[in-house]
Formats: sequence, C-alpha cells, structure tokens
Amino acid sequence: MEPASDGAEVPVAELPWPEPDNELPPCDPWGDFEEPEVAPAAGAIYLDLSATMQPVMVDERILVEVRTAEMGPVDTTLHTTFELDAGADATVVGKVDIVGGRGEAVVRFHKPGRHVLSASLPGDARTGTAEVVAYRSQLPVWSMSIAQIDLDRMLVDVRQRIKVEAELAVAGESYETQVRLHGGSSRGYEKLSFRFDLGEGLMLPDTHDHIIVRSEWNDKAMLRNHLGLELFRNATWLPTPNAEPVHFRINQRYYGVMWRVERIGGDFLRLRGLNKDTASMYEADPPRECWVPGGGLVPLESFEEYQCVYDQKKGELEYADLIELIEETLQLPDPEFAEVIDQVVNVDAYLVYMAVMGLIQNRDQVKKNYYLYRDPSAVDDRWIVLPWDLDLSFGHLWTEENDVLDEGLFTMEPVVAGLCPGFCNQLTSRIYGVPRFERRFYEILKHIAQESFTEDFFDARIDNFICRATPDILADPLKRADNAEYLDRVDEIRLFVKQRRAYALGR
Repeated sequence: MEPASDGAEVPVAELPWPEPDNELPPCDPWGDFEEPEVAPAAGAIYLDLSATMQPVMVDERILVEVRTAEMGPVDTTLHTTFELDAGADATVVGKVDIVGGRGEAVVRFHKPGRHVLSASLPGDARTGTAEVVAYRSQLPVWSMSIAQIDLDRMLVDVRQRIKVEAELAVAGESYETQVRLHGGSSRGYEKLSFRFDLGEGLMLPDTHDHIIVRSEWNDKAMLRNHLGLELFRNATWLPTPNAEPVHFRINQRYYGVMWRVERIGGDFLRLRGLNKDTASMYEADPPRECWVPGGGLVPLESFEEYQCVYDQKKGELEYADLIELIEETLQLPDPEFAEVIDQVVNVDAYLVYMAVMGLIQNRDQVKKNYYLYRDPSAVDDRWIVLPWDLDLSFGHLWTEENDVLDEGLFTMEPVVAGLCPGFCNQLTSRIYGVPRFERRFYEILKHIAQESFTEDFFDARIDNFICRATPDILADPLKRADNAEYLDRVDEIRLFVKQRRAYALGR
C-alpha cells in the first residue's frame, strides 16, 4: 500500500490514477447496421466468394466451380480455361484454369459500390454471375498466406500446438513467420485465434515480433476483452495490453473481424519501461491436466506441479520467488500477514486489480488468465498482477450447463470472487481478510465506478468500434452472432454497465 510521507496511507483520491485517453480513432459512418442485398450467385459456373462484401484494394480469391447445370453436380470431366469479367472498376489479378471442374480467380475491387462478376467458358454455353458490394474498410487489413497442407496439419488435432511456416502481411509489408493456434479451449471453436512469431530480425512497425490475433468467438459481441482492457488502461496504472480490431484474411479470403491483442512478454515490458532482463514473470493459464488445483496461489504438491500451473515467462529464480510467495508469505498468521504483505505484494495495485475485476464481473481470473510480475533488481521489488484474457466478463460467465458459451446475462454477482474456501484465490482471500484492506477495496471500487466505469466511457468505445467496423462485422462469415442479433448482444453490454455500476455504488 502506498504510504504517505508521515507513514499514513495515501488517500484513495490521491493514488496515481491516470488521465483517461479519450482520443478514439476517426470514423466515417457506414450507415444503418444492415447488410446490403445482393443477387445470389447464379448460373452453371458457380463463383464462391468468401463474403459478398469485400474491401477495396484487397485481393479476393474466388473459387470457381463449373457444374453440369445450375445447382447441379460439379463437372469433374472438364479441363479448360475460363474468362472472368469484373467490370471497369475491378481487376482480375490472376486465374487458375479449370481442372476437374474447379478453378480459381483473384479479383481486386478499386471503387466502393456494387460489382457484378461474369464467368464464361470458350465454346461452352455455360455461364455464371455473382454480385459483390465493395467498401473502404476502416480497419487494418491483415492477411496470412499459408500452404493448405500446413493449415490442415495445424487443424488436424487442435490440442497440439503445431507450428508451421507462413507469411503475414500487415500495412503493405510481408513478414516471414511461424504460426500456431492460440488459446486453450478456444482451439476448438469454429473461428480460431492465432499466434505469430516473426522471423529472426523482423518486427512490426510498433516493434513487436510476437503477435496474437484473437477471434473472441465465444463473445457474441466480440467486445468484452477489448472493453475490459480499455478500462484497465484508462482507469488504473497497471501495465495492460493494447487491443485493436483487424480485418483478417487467410489465403486471400476473408476470415473475419479479429482482435490483435498485445502479447505480454519482453516487448510489452520494454515498451512500458519495465526491465525485461531482470524481471520474474509467470503466467497462470494451466493446461487441462492442471485445471485442478489451478492457479489459485495455493501450495502445490511438487515442483513439477508448479511448472504445470504457472508458466515461467521471465526470470532466473526458477520458481523460488513464486513458491516463497505461496508457501511462506501467504501462509503467515493473520497479524503477521497484515504487517508483512505490503512489503511483498503491492497491495494498492492488487486492490485496484480486484476492483476492476469486480466491476466487470470477471471470475475467470480466480485460477487462471493473469500474470504475476516483479523485478527483483528494482527499488520496488513487490509483486503486481497483470490482467489478461477478459472475455468472460460484462455479464458473460461460465456455467455448468453451457460452459463458456452460456448466453445468459448476469449482473448481480458478488464484487469479490475467489474467497477461500471453495473456488478460491489465496492472495485475494488473504488480502480481503484484513479489515483495513477490505475497507480500502470498497473505497477504490467506488472511486473507479464513479470516475471511469460509466456508461459514457463504454458507449464511446462501443460506438466507435461499430462505426469503424460495421461492414467488416456484417460480412464476417464466422462470427457467432448473426447480423440480426448482433446489436442486441452489444446492447447487453450497455445494460450490464448500467446495472453493474448501480449495484457497485449501492453497496
């Protein structure tokens, strides 16, 4: 806890609260949240686009099937060239001839608006058409190029973290990279997340070389993780990842709206003035075989179990400092614990962490999805906890019936999760068990609820995302909510904020 010069606690209002960053990206509104109607693909030559809405100046790979008749089977006997007319405002960048009834074409649209594609065969009466609406995407367009055999290999058993070679294109530059699926249980979703490790010496313009793009598929609004991180970044001084939406493509076909979330690692620490060379950092994200006991900061039976539950990301102490925290400091008798804990853990920082998690109603962080960080060489060598993976929040919770895909909206869960015994986090339970820390927690909670956890704060960020991403969202072929329900799912977040804030301030 931050002491005042006379040894007293710093008043909550005088803690180092940051100025919120209210400068949001510029936006040119699309209009109503409604997908334009287009004529369905017609004719015996079927033109299969990844979406009927496509960004301009981006290559779209169209799969071409020649059928025996409209809606008939593929004519597997056919081997020929074909013609594709894309009109004056588009370019056919390349074609692959028809073999066994199937071919490909790559088209680039130059101007927003409706485009009609027409396909024909030499000396054959069969034709086909497809209509596309082109638009100017206001999201960064990211594209992965990967051999189909390698993509298939990565997807054969999603439980295996298979890395393959690929190329990642960002802002007009291409980067050699290794890619694997990102996440734990999310590797079984219909829309996947990816982790990229750029080739040696390569980095994005923001100097990162390890990149994560998340699908947020279990969150029908695709916003909860972003909004939770935005609250941490703007309402607290805790080091917090950035997140930005991207229009993501695989092999020149639209995959969907994804979130590029800054990875917590060496680049993250360096960019925040933290010492990546001397720090100790552990990630609590245990694999399935270690979900029990999980990362609740309770003593474990063996060193191997610590290694399974807590992945050491930085440091040379080989778990010694983490084990000392768990097996010594957190086991002290109550009077001694109350006197000592703020010398080992930055209690104010942890109370702030608890308060934000309580406001966004994240219970997932009790046993996983957080990082423990300290710098043993720093003047202040106390532990802090860093937030990560906040998708189960803002009313979205795990339930026994539906796991993480429950579609209920929960707003009145307790603001403190993880008290022992039961589903517990020992650090949370011990700190909350000290009466003066409990009182300070509620002071901090109400300060954040009054100053930052407001409808205006979240509405501005939600509205900005929808304004910028509307056509990309509408065209997303893999999002979990369809276009008719998407805005209702977004409005659930707005409702949650209103009800949760009233609940927190009414305590």
